[in-house]
Amino acid sequence: MSVRKFWDIDQPPVVLFVDGGDRCDPLERTLRSETDYRVETVEDGPAGLDRLGRRPAVECLWISVPQSTSKSDSDLDSDPDSNSPALKLVEEAAKEDPATSIVFAPIDGDERIAGRATAAGATDYVPAAASIEARVERIDIAVDRAIDRRHDAEKRSVLETMFSELEVPMYAKDDRARHVLFAETELTTNPEDMFGKTDPEAYHGYHSDHEETYEDDLEIIEEGRRIENRLESSSDDDLWMRTTKVPWIEDGTTRGVVGLTLDVSEYKNRENELIRQIARLQQIPDYVEHDLKNPLSIAQGYFEMARAGDEDALDAVEESLERMAVLLDDFHSLATQELDSTSTRRPLQFTALVEEVWEYVATEKSTLELDVLPETMVVADESQFRPLLKNLMGNAVEHGSTTGRSQSAGPETETETETGNANTAVTVRVGRFEGGFYVADDGPGIPDADRDEIFEQGYTTSSDGTGFGLAIVREAARLHDWEVSVTDSELGGSRFEVSNCMVGTPLDSTPTGRTFELTESVDVGDVAVPGTASGGDGTYHVRGAGDNIWGLVNEFHFFHTLVDGGVRIQGRLTDLERASEWSKAGFMIRSGIEEDAAYGFVGGNVNRDPDVNWRHELGDPGHNHQIEGVRDRHEWFRIDRLGELVSCSISTDGEHWQFVDRRTVALDEQVAVGIAVCSVASDEAVDARFEDVSVVELSE
Repeated sequence: MSVRKFWDIDQPPVVLFVDGGDRCDPLERTLRSETDYRVETVEDGPAGLDRLGRRPAVECLWISVPQSTSKSDSDLDSDPDSNSPALKLVEEAAKEDPATSIVFAPIDGDERIAGRATAAGATDYVPAAASIEARVERIDIAVDRAIDRRHDAEKRSVLETMFSELEVPMYAKDDRARHVLFAETELTTNPEDMFGKTDPEAYHGYHSDHEETYEDDLEIIEEGRRIENRLESSSDDDLWMRTTKVPWIEDGTTRGVVGLTLDVSEYKNRENELIRQIARLQQIPDYVEHDLKNPLSIAQGYFEMARAGDEDALDAVEESLERMAVLLDDFHSLATQELDSTSTRRPLQFTALVEEVWEYVATEKSTLELDVLPETMVVADESQFRPLLKNLMGNAVEHGSTTGRSQSAGPETETETETGNANTAVTVRVGRFEGGFYVADDGPGIPDADRDEIFEQGYTTSSDGTGFGLAIVREAARLHDWEVSVTDSELGGSRFEVSNCMVGTPLDSTPTGRTFELTESVDVGDVAVPGTASGGDGTYHVRGAGDNIWGLVNEFHFFHTLVDGGVRIQGRLTDLERASEWSKAGFMIRSGIEEDAAYGFVGGNVNRDPDVNWRHELGDPGHNHQIEGVRDRHEWFRIDRLGELVSCSISTDGEHWQFVDRRTVALDEQVAVGIAVCSVASDEAVDARFEDVSVVELSE
């Protein structure tokens, strides 16, 4: 007997006899004495139907009422179920409770009626001559079948209730990662738009995280991998999800994926606010040391002069003390002011910042190696970037010695291993790779088993550690839309990589003096509203629509020309209409006018935030960075191309340019260069005005 019964759990399986005589008495007695079934009897069909409608549910309905008929044998052959109360009861019982097993066991009549009983809904037929043992065996089979059917029905009912009432993002996808079942919540789109589609198809490929979700789904289906309780941040800075996904397996065959994704944004945002506060408090000792050093030195010097008899020196001492009092008030305000997660980003001198922060974490025997060019720039919020650098390099110094890290320590554990041995030499190397930078050391490294946990708040391997250092790194990276990971260092220790950044050096190029005119006007992609372009002598009006220039979507109006070799296009975006908060316009260099072409783009959006976009390879998802919260209004944009290298710059006046990004893009010798305008609103176009536009040839 099945043990999966989870309805009427305080009751044993029920066997109900619709008894037409004394024939069933021995069977009933056997069941009562030798099984744990609850045995019930009723005298006729109406009573049996009434019992089926009440709890506890009936697993087996044994129908043994007479099915006598006054018909002749010839009539029975032509219409064997006519006037049979037993068959009518079978049919009505099957309708009343489809999960109940109905055993047809007539005590008289022609056995030719068995086929009609099965057609009416009986799940088994037991001839009158069957032994008691055979009848008990058939009842066991019937009970198990009913429990299986009711179990599936109950599970289906529970599942439907969970999906419809809990408002939790649960879902099931088939063996091609297409949505087949999902709960309707605030986070899901229209069900008709999701059914039968993968994540990139359902969400139009706007976000790279939908591509990553799809790749995860395929790995689960093809390799049986499980994702359990994984924390992930969406493209929306304030949205945090915790996801569990496992293979959907039936009879040993993988049918697809089932998963659950919980919104933990409220908890994570509170935690991240605390981490940002700690990061800011960490900086105060540095500010105190730096800013108080000068007035304190002055006060000490003049105090010695006053001791020597120079009374006027006391005035200078007083001024220095007053200056320190003002600074202390500033430090207090810094420590107690309201937190603001809004990022204010601008191009920063990467090398100079690294060297400056190094002074605060270096020890007597620590060495800094810089594997970056002096002119390297990074687009970042300095107030967030400094704590990130300080904690990455400080972690390398503290744990970089060969005795510095316990190989078995885990999150929130304390060890007696000495860390941060200032007398042990350690080398820290800071370098750059395309789209990111790294901090590496020559220490013992980080065990593979710990690498997914080290960025969690509370993780420490030091007996006096706080566990906040790398959590601060993670939060600062998240606020920049960066990604941070850890791997092995070429120096032999650990290497922390921060990727998805705008960091690099401008191209070393020279204009040749040859210029080009923009002549070709075309809509790229499936644009609903046709665009237009007009103008000349460096001033142009371009009107464009389109869903976006992001992810797998490439829809916009493009006013361009074709150029062989190195090229630069620059100019001023003076006006841009708003169709959405993401409407954008700027300059683009791409491998062709096809929708899936590789490209680089720099421009501005309606909020006047500089916007950088690129697609590395033909058909790849496009990427985007917005330089939010810039202090100055940047209306001038420039994009250069040499070979497969593309660099972007911005300016407030068209004379003093600030490099912001450099990427490798798969470009042919001939490229399309021009103005791109996208409304980011499929059914509406926007107008953009450009002035002082020039397209010039570049040489190395």
